Amino acid sequence: MTTRAVDARGPRHLLTRLLETPDLAQVVQSLDPRVLHQLVRHCGLEDCGEIIGLATTEQLMRIFDDDLWRNDRTGEEDEFDADRFGLWLEVLAEAGVAAAAQKIAEMDFDFVTAAMSRHILVLDQESLILGQAPPDAGVGDYDPMANARAVMTENALEDRLRHDLAGYRVIAKRSESWDALLSILIGIEEDHHGLFGKLMKRCCHLSTEYIEDNGGLYEVLTADEQVMADIAGDREHRREQEGYVTPSQAVAFLKVSRQGQGGEGGVPPRWDPVTASYFRELEHRASATERHVTERHVNDFLSTLQEAGVIERPRPPLLLKGEADDGARLSRIRSQLRFVQEHDGAAYARRREELAYLANVLIAGCSFFSAAADHGDGTCKPVGLHGSA
Repeated sequence: MTTRAVDARGPRHLLTRLLETPDLAQVVQSLDPRVLHQLVRHCGLEDCGEIIGLATTEQLMRIFDDDLWRNDRTGEEDEFDADRFGLWLEVLAEAGVAAAAQKIAEMDFDFVTAAMSRHILVLDQESLILGQAPPDAGVGDYDPMANARAVMTENALEDRLRHDLAGYRVIAKRSESWDALLSILIGIEEDHHGLFGKLMKRCCHLSTEYIEDNGGLYEVLTADEQVMADIAGDREHRREQEGYVTPSQAVAFLKVSRQGQGGEGGVPPRWDPVTASYFRELEHRASATERHVTERHVNDFLSTLQEAGVIERPRPPLLLKGEADDGARLSRIRSQLRFVQEHDGAAYARRREELAYLANVLIAGCSFFSAAADHGDGTCKPVGLHGSA
């Protein structure tokens, strides 16, 4: 691959060069998911379909942890962005419906159920038929309440997009991304029939938690919201393993730090409960297994992204860049870190983890933006556990 300069303002030219990478599938699948996410941010999700289509299911789930969640105010809990998930379905389906169905089938079942339930209602056709059957039809036991519910449901949903599939009626809660979602569902039904049945039953159960009011549907606090809470918790656990600090953790830490609570004899405790829990989890993190690919091709791919400004070039260790004057604000901590680095490598690594944790707490829990923290699109990225953002 050549090393000529790349115009960072020309994402299509950049993507063309990246698509020429030898062993592209292996290279893409060896990348840190955060690198792929930066590429999506830089070039736009719609234009990255060919590369995203090569990503592994695990990579996609990690990208989803960042890309599919939003919050309006710093310190508040993130909420799932159903529209963004629909766009991902469109991109994956365009890259190949069978491959998209395979990836969705491999994802966490609770996540898929919750994400799909943001887009569709699923009704059991047999139940609908039995519920609407008149009392003299001789079809099962006539239930007038079930009949009334079935009629109201049909009336409320008569103007919605729908499709009958394998004994279920799939109804669109939103028209956007309907074609892509339906094509993927059909692909799952064809190639992963057992999973499809399980998914439909779960979505059908969630759909029954919708109740009718004046001929329309509205949501209540039920299993539908519980499953969203479950996948939000799973996401937080995965992100904590990568060094992220959740908004709730950050707010709790800052609240305790402002109170200035002391320990026995007025001596402040070394760890507050939030921080202690975080570093207990840190102790149990396992290193990721590296994939064996052609190192040169991976380096070329990353170099191209660096030239285009998609990702940053490697930087020196945290707080050790350059020489600081004696009067500089961080000169004392820099000198102490240098001393620890020279005399105790394990302690130095620990101090860097603690500083990264503090930086991430401030990013997640405080309302401020800086050149170091701002993505350029109004969102902040965490500081890595090894001192790089």
